[in-house]
Amino acid sequence: MVLALSVLVLTSCASLLASAPAPPPGTSGEPPGSPAAPAHGAGYGLPEVTGTVYYVSPEGSDASPGTFEEPFQTITFALKALEPGDGLFLRGGTYVEQVRSPVVSPASEATPIVVTAYPGERPIIKGLFWIKQASHWYFDGINVTWDPERNLPNEHMVKLIDGEGWVFQNSELWDAHSFAALLIYGSATDWTVRGNYIHDTHPTNGLNQDHLIYANVNGAGLIENNLLVGAANGQGVKVGSYEPEGGEIHDVTIRRNTIVAAVGPAGVQLIWGAYDTVVEQNIIVGVYQGAAGIETWELFGTGNTAGQNVVWDAAAVLEQAAGLSDTGGNVMLDPLLDSRGLPANPQAQGRGFYPVTGDGWSIAADIFRPT
Repeated sequence: MVLALSVLVLTSCASLLASAPAPPPGTSGEPPGSPAAPAHGAGYGLPEVTGTVYYVSPEGSDASPGTFEEPFQTITFALKALEPGDGLFLRGGTYVEQVRSPVVSPASEATPIVVTAYPGERPIIKGLFWIKQASHWYFDGINVTWDPERNLPNEHMVKLIDGEGWVFQNSELWDAHSFAALLIYGSATDWTVRGNYIHDTHPTNGLNQDHLIYANVNGAGLIENNLLVGAANGQGVKVGSYEPEGGEIHDVTIRRNTIVAAVGPAGVQLIWGAYDTVVEQNIIVGVYQGAAGIETWELFGTGNTAGQNVVWDAAAVLEQAAGLSDTGGNVMLDPLLDSRGLPANPQAQGRGFYPVTGDGWSIAADIFRPT
């Protein structure tokens, strides 16, 4: 099976704001008093910013106060300035930066911290984006791509570690040459990864070791409504630890994602002690020859279920294995994905990726039709 994956191009979705919000008066950095509006991806919204609004730009300076007129320069510096209730706008441009787990302030459900792309602009981090203990933070429109001159193959490109109640959404991650484009790790709880376009993780490490999303986390969380395309040497979503004795990986829900061309070997794979995983309402197209859309590897965890999934161009919907139960509604069916990854087949609608507002991600090539 060969899939045309070489010309994936993201364009802004049709739900861009008519105009960017006016900067705060003067250089005070006063909050706009309304939720930041998404301008990209699946169109998930954001909570209201009640504290100070800061700005960062590749053309700024970390000696600046972080205002609209005088923004910070590095994302690492800007993140450390945020307190509960604050917001940070990333201006458009490329940030050549390795954000390596800066010490950040945990927020609360009542006063979350919002980090988002400035409306109508597209910030890109060329490097790494590692965040630790960012409880009740929202990361929105944080686009990350690989830096071949600085990144190493054993470094996950985006790594979200520990914390509770955080959300990573509406972002594009691509061209990782590492174990995963996105690793969810540690003791994170009540976390959410949604509305993202993650694609083209390249063969770099051992057999079947370079994934789009890897959930090695011992707290409940949700992987929902993502468009995942192109893992030639890994899974679309892998759930489990680094080794059989690596800890309890549990209560991960994988729902309504569209996963295409994850051929190392499956769209979703559960390994070793993963338990109470829910895989439901996903669309999976194109896996390794002879593989199922949903697979296991030496699974001894229990309580894992799969239901209402649509799979095509695979040997089966799911592997018949101990520890993984078929809860019904799984079908082998061509979803007839269009250029946005949305199913044209009426029998597949209501499953897989969907835009919450606007048109969602726009893909330049017809990548969804196996040839």
